[in-house]
Amino acid sequence: MAGEPRRRLSPIHTRNLSTVTVESDSSDSSPCPGDDEDTDYFMAHANDSQSSLGAITAIRDCDDDIDLEQVHRLSPISKLPPEILIAILAKLTTTSDLRNSMLVCYHWALYTVGILWHRPLCNKWPNLLNVVTALGKGDKSYFPYHEMVKRLNLSAIADKINDGTVQPFMNCKGIERLTLTNCSNLTDFGVAGLVDGCKKLQALDVTDLDALTDQTLHVVAQNCAKLQGLNITNCSNITDESLLDIAEHCRQLKRLKLNGVVRATDLSITAVARNCRSILEIDLAGCHSISSESVTALLANLSHLRELRLAHCIDINDSAFTNLPPRLSFEALRILDLTACEQVRDDAIGRIIPAAPRCIHLQAWEELALHSPWPLH
Repeated sequence: MAGEPRRRLSPIHTRNLSTVTVESDSSDSSPCPGDDEDTDYFMAHANDSQSSLGAITAIRDCDDDIDLEQVHRLSPISKLPPEILIAILAKLTTTSDLRNSMLVCYHWALYTVGILWHRPLCNKWPNLLNVVTALGKGDKSYFPYHEMVKRLNLSAIADKINDGTVQPFMNCKGIERLTLTNCSNLTDFGVAGLVDGCKKLQALDVTDLDALTDQTLHVVAQNCAKLQGLNITNCSNITDESLLDIAEHCRQLKRLKLNGVVRATDLSITAVARNCRSILEIDLAGCHSISSESVTALLANLSHLRELRLAHCIDINDSAFTNLPPRLSFEALRILDLTACEQVRDDAIGRIIPAAPRCIHLQAWEELALHSPWPLH
């Protein structure tokens, strides 16, 4: 009846449909390539993240309210397995198409809502308000929206984001990719609140959040054992204290970007080299406190390392490379950036070139590049 309150859908069953993968960019709700591919969510694709699709998809497998006789009267497309139907619906490119699909029938609504909320559209302030309003309804909403959010990117409206803005998202504990690039008004309270309890978090980008301290990274280390990508570029208040915690607890790291983290030293970088053996890319540009010891540890321990960026690490010298075991090679290394590393000379380059046959980009100190007998790319 019209006067009765809206009835929330009865308990739903959920299943993981992560086998459904579709290419995506920052404007849609489909997943990106996997972590083992050559591209990187914060190095190759700016400030976006990647994830599996449909980790929370509402499906009623055993609902007594469903009329089985009515089910058999449905069109053939409605009899498709949920995985196939979701894969089809995931091809839709606009939010309006997904919303219209939810109006087709009961089951389409259940399958589509997970795609629509997989990454809520927060590229404009009015859109963010709509998302927050829906999240705020709690038990009065048709669906548990907070469980469906897997990717959250607030960088498009970074200037409007603060600790209060992100509080409604603190109940979204299934987030896998969190992008807060340039949200400079955020503090430890806001970021730590988002991360706390997010056991599935795989990628975190907090570039240029200079108010963050070790407190936030301690929360990340204690909650996010599955973390694979961490970008803390220009977070100048981060120190070895929290980086050691990350190295100890986040051993699945594949991409680490510490550009401009000036308080990081050999102590934390060598710990990362010892514990995080799956790292593919690491950026230490502008980390003035690290020395040759860190570079030697990284190259000696990380056999899968593809990119090593050391621009403006002024204390690095030839010993970073000449102290490596003579027979050690760097088969995976493709990019080595030694820009402005003025103490790196011919002896180091002579050690690198033969040992890194797949290195297609070696950026060395300008004067060395002009006079070295070795072919620098």
